[in-house]
Amino acid sequence: MFYVEHMKKYLILAPFLIVLGFLSLSCEKKNPAPELEDLIYMDLKQELDISTKQEADIAKQVLVDTQNYKKVLPQSGQSTPLRNKMSGSENLLEIVRQQKKYFEIKLEQRRRYVRQRYLESFKEGGRPWPDTKEIDDYRVRMKLQRSKFTKDAEAVPRGTSDTKHTSKADKKEKSKK
Repeated sequence: MFYVEHMKKYLILAPFLIVLGFLSLSCEKKNPAPELEDLIYMDLKQELDISTKQEADIAKQVLVDTQNYKKVLPQSGQSTPLRNKMSGSENLLEIVRQQKKYFEIKLEQRRRYVRQRYLESFKEGGRPWPDTKEIDDYRVRMKLQRSKFTKDAEAVPRGTSDTKHTSKADKKEKSKK
């Protein structure tokens, strides 16, 4: 009797110890797709999706421009502007396709890099993953790059109809007329 009463304590503790053992072993399980947790990878994937949508939209526009060009009479005077519009759409489509290919390549490179860094983080003395400094650098770089695009779009040359960027001398000349 005395022996059985002491065993009850251990029988109650046994399931607790088994659960604790499983929890400690489960921490070693590696993520089969660590790139899905990487913010830079997800941003590149989002850019690829945008490029894919743009490609589909511009391809439709090229088709419409081509049909309009084929319908116009050769001597009507409309063929040159329609041909220019069609070639502009084709050039834009080529640019978007190149951009899409760029994002596909960068996405694959980033996937390989993230997997390598993720496995490296499990080794003793390995760098931590995800690297917050790398993500912060990426955000700053993208912010600067995107702000450059908006600044370039705001820079309108003098003499255009945009009154936001006209000089004082241009405003005086307009007021005299």
